[in-house]
Amino acid sequence: MATLRGDYIFAQDGLDNGKPLAAAGRESYDGNGHVKGVSTVSANGTIARATYTATYTMKSDCSGSLTVTDSAKKVHHYDIFSVPSGDEVVWIQTDAGSVSAGWQRRRPNRPPMPPR
Repeated sequence: MATLRGDYIFAQDGLDNGKPLAAAGRESYDGNGHVKGVSTVSANGTIARATYTATYTMKSDCSGSLTVTDSAKKVHHYDIFSVPSGDEVVWIQTDAGSVSAGWQRRRPNRPPMPPR
């Protein structure tokens, strides 16, 4: 079973309601179903920087779900899949009108990243 714990960096791209979307950021998983993150998003060429919180669940087959609430209070839903170690995770957005996927990797054990 995957254990999502620690700091991860990510990249995501796709379409949101037919318009191009790209995002990058970092997030921290607490190992108990909670995430905090920061990101920069380019949505159809408009840049936004934001913080967010999320909740997640993982099944024994290393699949799960992630629900993100951004600083504008918009909610996003994802199916997630991890390698058994939890070091790498891929996801696909499951909200209607979105065609978006991404990938993330756990940062090696180092002091925690500073808040943004």
